[in-house]
Amino acid sequence: MNAQASAPAVTASLRARLLFAFLIPTVVVLAVGGFALYRLSRQALEDQLGQSLSDVAASISSSVKAERVLALTPEDAQGEGSRTFRSLTAQVQEARVAAGLKRVLIFDKNRLTLLDVSGGLPIGAEVPETLRDSLELSRVWKGEKAASQVLFTGTDGQFYKTGYAPLKNENDIVAIVAVEGTAAFFGPLQALRNALLALSVITLLMLAIAAIVSARTISNPLLRLVDSALLIGRGDLETPVEKQPTREIGTLSTELESMRQALKSRDQQLKMMIGGVAHEVKNPLGGMELFSGLLGEELRSEKPDVTEARSHLDRISRELNYLKRIVDDFLHYAREEKLNTQQLSTDTIVSA
Repeated sequence: MNAQASAPAVTASLRARLLFAFLIPTVVVLAVGGFALYRLSRQALEDQLGQSLSDVAASISSSVKAERVLALTPEDAQGEGSRTFRSLTAQVQEARVAAGLKRVLIFDKNRLTLLDVSGGLPIGAEVPETLRDSLELSRVWKGEKAASQVLFTGTDGQFYKTGYAPLKNENDIVAIVAVEGTAAFFGPLQALRNALLALSVITLLMLAIAAIVSARTISNPLLRLVDSALLIGRGDLETPVEKQPTREIGTLSTELESMRQALKSRDQQLKMMIGGVAHEVKNPLGGMELFSGLLGEELRSEKPDVTEARSHLDRISRELNYLKRIVDDFLHYAREEKLNTQQLSTDTIVSA
């Protein structure tokens, strides 16, 4: 019962190992490869967006006169606004709409707002968003273009990024132009990520099916071999071992069948030998039983015949010697003979 129960357990373990051997490396490769592809795509798109936004910020900076921006005061934005305020706002608003930007912001070295189009900050208000991009802003104050390294989520739930460019008054950097643009292409990127996940799931399912089929293709013949081996182990030498189609397992089945046939032949020979030995032993035992009985009767008589008694005793002795020879022959047959090796010259062999 234990042997029968162990066969399915061994096969189940083999199938599980084959499944793991197929699926675990595939899962790791798909997970690492998909994540790397997604991160590289996202990073490339972020860099492209940052470069585009910083270029737009530089374009707006080159079209705006710094002295007009620096001349703005909070009073210029009150009511309908001053003529300068309305003119600058209209100019920047036109550039914002043309570039598809969410917001255009100009602020000074103290991070105070000089002009905010579509952002809502009044002139002179502190710009809190600049705190997250201190490193990028330090580069802009040195005359370089830069973009924020961090995407942020707007109130509409979309991703945004900020591009920065210096605003110069002659050769001096007096302010920074910041533009906020939406990462609209992150919608397709999300779709790409979902497609990669779906492709991974489909691939895993297909590989799982292939692994299950392959595991059964390998384990089922092995299970049949295990059943045949268990039958042989329990003494069933009549049931032949079924041939298996695959080369390696087919070789095992052929060898197991050869072993079964050899065991069966040896078992038959052993039975014949035991039957012959039993027959040979039975004859002298019968004679010994007969003559020992006659010897007993002779010895119990009133006048035992010594000659007759010795005759019976000789017959018993002969039967014992015959029985001893049978036992010696049997032991000699069962004893493993050692080879008696000796060196011979080729001349001796040829001359013989």
